[in-house]
Amino acid sequence: MKALVSILIILAFTSCKKEEEEPILPDNSYINFELTAASDWQKVQEQGYDTSVGYFQKDDYKINYDFGHFAFGSLESIQNTSDLLYYEELEIDGNKAKIIEKNNEGEPVLLAYIIKEDGINKNRLYTYNTSKHQLFIDIVKSHKFVKK
Repeated sequence: MKALVSILIILAFTSCKKEEEEPILPDNSYINFELTAASDWQKVQEQGYDTSVGYFQKDDYKINYDFGHFAFGSLESIQNTSDLLYYEELEIDGNKAKIIEKNNEGEPVLLAYIIKEDGINKNRLYTYNTSKHQLFIDIVKSHKFVKK
């Protein structure tokens, strides 16, 4: 009987699922980014909830950004599928990145996903002005994660 009780107690303790701990994220004030090819553009920071959001603008051309740990899921989830109009895997300043173009509710959008090797700092850049496809790609390729 004691053996049965002991086994039940051991099973009760070992079968309890531990809650996964949330990662401790660095303060975004220490890591930021810059687009050197857009250094003469106006940068506007907007109010974000769990990421830093805003846009760069020059004349009528705007590149939006969503920067931080929750900017997007993972690069692996972004796959080259038949519905994409453009797909490129590359490294930008030593960081893994993907650039895609797709239709978003009938409107084309260019998107870039860049992740720092720490896996925490991520940036999603996008524009709905797809007529300047190469300009967007050139500016995205000038992306650098920087310490403030």
